[in-house]
Amino acid sequence: MHMVHHAIPPLAKPLFFYGSSMQPHYLIQRTTYWMGPVTALIMTKYQMKFSIRDEGHKKWGYHSDISRMKVVDKVSKVCSGCSEDITDDFRLTAMNMHNYYRRLLATGWAVDKKIYYAKPAKTMNKLVYVKTLEDAALNYISCDKEVPENDPPVGESFWKGSYELSHVDAMKEAMKEWWQPLEATGLGDELSYTNEMQQGPFKYFANIAHDKTTEIGCAVKTCLKQGTTLIDCRYNNVISVDDPIYEVGTMPCRPCPTNSACSKLGGLCEINPTP
Repeated sequence: MHMVHHAIPPLAKPLFFYGSSMQPHYLIQRTTYWMGPVTALIMTKYQMKFSIRDEGHKKWGYHSDISRMKVVDKVSKVCSGCSEDITDDFRLTAMNMHNYYRRLLATGWAVDKKIYYAKPAKTMNKLVYVKTLEDAALNYISCDKEVPENDPPVGESFWKGSYELSHVDAMKEAMKEWWQPLEATGLGDELSYTNEMQQGPFKYFANIAHDKTTEIGCAVKTCLKQGTTLIDCRYNNVISVDDPIYEVGTMPCRPCPTNSACSKLGGLCEINPTP
């Protein structure tokens, strides 16, 4: 196959070749170059990645109008209309880990230091991921304020960790820390949300475990200057002092709310469950 060898402009570095088409990939920082037909473009704040095909364009030239370049489809399959700043891998990790712990609790298999296993739940809803809550988290999260919002209108769980973690790994670490009080301290028979919980580590556990919650949305931000990664998750229900964190039952999904049924994996009540 004939291949044209393009002269590499300043600040461009070949990344790799792949497949039979032998398409060269380049990483361009801070400078846009027009190379003829561009087949893909992904833009971030600091860099652009794209690939080119050899179609007789032998020379590099400068071109400042990126509107002629074809933008890669980054539409979320998890959250319609949601921000491109959050990946679906992150969204799925947040939603699935919340539902994993909720299912563990609902079915009576969550470790509770006081009574070995926490009491099973009567009706625990499966969480769905929604744009409104992701937007609420995104609108608040900032490297200039590495603390949770004061009295937000919806439920909130906040986490701060190392900037070296990927966003997905950071979400996993946040979930482990938020759930850890049940295993390290335990609830026992006391399932009412208290002032002490409101001011302590059980606050975020309660957000995960609250059986009346049905929706979640999260945001993540890496703060290089501060050396941190921030995560903010929002929930459509605010748990108040004296509210039960969840209602105890002998069997999960007994009953499920109207227009929902027990999920395929069991334990959680799901609207329009997967057959």
